[in-house]
Amino acid sequence: MAAATSPHWLNRLRTRRAEVKRLLCVPPATIALASSARALILADVRKWCDYSSLPQAPADPIGLTAAYVADSRAFRTLIYYRLGHCASTPVKFLLPLLRAVWPPHPTLVFHPDTLGPGCFILHGDSTMVGARSIGQNFVVGQHVVVGYRGQNELPVIGDDVSIYVGAIVIGDITIGDGATIGAGAVVANDVPGGATVVPLPARPIPMPAR
Repeated sequence: MAAATSPHWLNRLRTRRAEVKRLLCVPPATIALASSARALILADVRKWCDYSSLPQAPADPIGLTAAYVADSRAFRTLIYYRLGHCASTPVKFLLPLLRAVWPPHPTLVFHPDTLGPGCFILHGDSTMVGARSIGQNFVVGQHVVVGYRGQNELPVIGDDVSIYVGAIVIGDITIGDGATIGAGAVVANDVPGGATVVPLPARPIPMPAR
């Protein structure tokens, strides 16, 4: 009988733990939405909802933001990027404390010069994003590198661009609006708007004759 009811206990425990974790993340969510970056952060939250919906997600902005702060270290990294680029000195003063209590993703380096609203970061594992500018509705996968080929040679990325798992985008190049960079692609030249860039498909290599 106990074995039959234990899953219900586990489910209730998991649900309660998730609720407590979200409540503990209300302070950074409140600080973020009280800052001058509020509109950008809410656009990011909406983008996150499109790609990574949460079960029983709160309807209010602070509750929903807190839920993603609790659920995703990549989202925390994005929030800290936004707060670091807002003009408020008190918020920037609080950033080290927020990072200490609610740590960002340990292997995600995210520092474009400018970033439009509505960004989604898939996992963020071993990902580095540095660009001269990135437009709105940017989507980036894990194990992606966007950055330098030489000193001050950084990409410019347009609106509605998606860069998928393991891709590399480097140099003083432009990725046009609506472009898609496929998994594993290496891009060192301009990509026109609306284009899809993919690497060569994997193929078997014949075994040498013995």
